[in-house]
Formats: sequence, structure tokens, C-alpha cells
Amino acid sequence: MNFNKPLLVASLICSITQVALAEIKISKCIGNIAEVTDNLPQGDNIIAILDWDQTISAKEGEYTPRETGPKGTLESIKKLSEAGIKMIIMTARGGGYVYPEKDLDPFINKMLETMGSENWLAHGALKDKSYKTLPVKRRLHLLAKNQIVFAGGDVKGEALAKLIDGNMFYQKPTKIIFVDNADYNIRNMEAVFKNRQEEAYIFHYPNPPEDRPCSK
Repeated sequence: MNFNKPLLVASLICSITQVALAEIKISKCIGNIAEVTDNLPQGDNIIAILDWDQTISAKEGEYTPRETGPKGTLESIKKLSEAGIKMIIMTARGGGYVYPEKDLDPFINKMLETMGSENWLAHGALKDKSYKTLPVKRRLHLLAKNQIVFAGGDVKGEALAKLIDGNMFYQKPTKIIFVDNADYNIRNMEAVFKNRQEEAYIFHYPNPPEDRPCSK
């Protein structure tokens, strides 16, 4: 008689759970943002998290789209919306500190002007478009308004998890597309979401010469 059978079953259940939590489906380096729309997951409740500086914008602190044309930045955002994918911007601007709403509005308004305010807000993933603050960790906070999230301090993975666990989205996402030019944000996202149930599709989109390009 095997008296260790309950322990064996418990061990198997634990192993299965651990496998189920490891849901990083894609983590790759891309040279063009159109590669994101070439790798779209299928299904419902998909959200996309897009960085601003040097990902959507061409340069740090600017508002000109990084890429133009049929495979450019704004066209790729349009394709995401046409696929029914809700989106937010998550920028490291602000460094994780709490700022008054009036101090954020000039940056938000310029971002909305670049993307087209009406269309962007119609495809936002957050339930509430009003100004919100939420603690993340190490005294760092995220700030959100009009589908734009300010989450500095290399904690974008934790910030996104806070939004999900705080029921801040219209629907709890089952799949997440994450696009960022900074490798440390990619590493943070991988570290957080390898232990969560959501499927993560992570795209490192470096912007040379500031960032190291994708290795061949």
C-alpha cells in the first residue's frame, strides 16, 4: 500500500499549477512596431500596454510618432483597435512620484493630440478615465488619466499587476501585449508575469542609438 499517494497527488497538483502560471508566450526583440500586429494573440479580453518615449514617440520627451507609413506607429495602433484590442499607454515619466492632475494634463493632452483623442479614448482599456493614483511599491505610485498611466521607477510589471488586481480594467485581461524600448522594463515585466495566469506577449522595441539594437 502506498501511503505517500496523497503527497504524490499534492505534488502533481502543485507542479501543474506552476506550469499554468508560467504564461509568457512571447518575449522577443523587434525592429519595427508592425511586428507586434504580425504576432497578435487570438481570443477575447486582450489588452495592449504601450510605452511612450522612444516607443510611440521618436525621441525622449517628444510627441512625433517614431515610425510613419503603412507599417508605422499610428497605423499599428489603428490595427490593434480594429482587432478589438483595448489599450493604455504606460510611461515612466514622473518617476513614480505623485503629481497634481494639473501638472500631468499638458503631457496627456499632447499625447492625445498625437494619437487622436476621440479614437484613443474609444479604445481605452481602463474603466475610469478620471485622474487616479495607486501605490505600487517602495513609495512609488502610478498615476492614470485618459488611458495614460505614469509609472516610473522600473516597476511597470508591478504597476500593471496592480491595475489588474485592482479591477481597474473594463474586463479582467486574459492576454497582455506589452511593448517597450527599455530592456529593464522588459525584464521587470518578465519577472512579474512569469508567475501570473495572464498570457504575456512581450516585445522589446529598442530605439538605437540610445538603446542597444536587437542582436542578429
